Amino acid sequence: MKTSLSLAIFVLLSLSSSAQDLILKMSGHEIECKITEVNDFEVRYEVKNKRGKLRSIASPRSDIFSITQKDSTENIFYSQDTFIGDDFTVQEMRIYIAGEQDAMAGYDPRPTTYVGLGLGAASGYLAEGGLITPLLIPVSYTLLQLVPKVKIREKTITNPNHRYDEIYAMGYESVARSRKVLGGLKGSSIGAVLGVAVYFIVQN
Repeated sequence: MKTSLSLAIFVLLSLSSSAQDLILKMSGHEIECKITEVNDFEVRYEVKNKRGKLRSIASPRSDIFSITQKDSTENIFYSQDTFIGDDFTVQEMRIYIAGEQDAMAGYDPRPTTYVGLGLGAASGYLAEGGLITPLLIPVSYTLLQLVPKVKIREKTITNPNHRYDEIYAMGYESVARSRKVLGGLKGSSIGAVLGVAVYFIVQN
């Protein structure tokens, strides 16, 4: 009996010591950390790097939606303020952030990157050593990613209640669009460089 009681106490103490505070940023990122200071301008916290050493970081309060302490108490920093462009209510912003998080976890920009890689490589090779076309294609292809509507795949939606929510879709698209643009730029740029390199190798 004493052994079981000691084991239970040990487990509870272990869970307590390993518990972390949680910062939910407006970008949708979540940070497990130890909050050391909260003032009117910023939140200071400590996180462990890859080597296990503590690193002290400060984030502006305006970048943070809420902090949840290790006792599960959530303190919400965000508030609706149409004067500075924060038009959503707290609940609406929570839904918007859910869209951001689902896009971060589920949106795949690789198809855009691969198409850009192919187009860039073709343009670099067909330019026959010229520079204008290899530069023009990556820029044009990247700008093109700002036009089409981002399709939200149902399997990436964590909460089915968000399926037809416009605010959720706005949050999802903000992250997906950024990934799509960066993927297009990365793929087409690398492709253009490879295409030019292959052209000179073949010619020589």
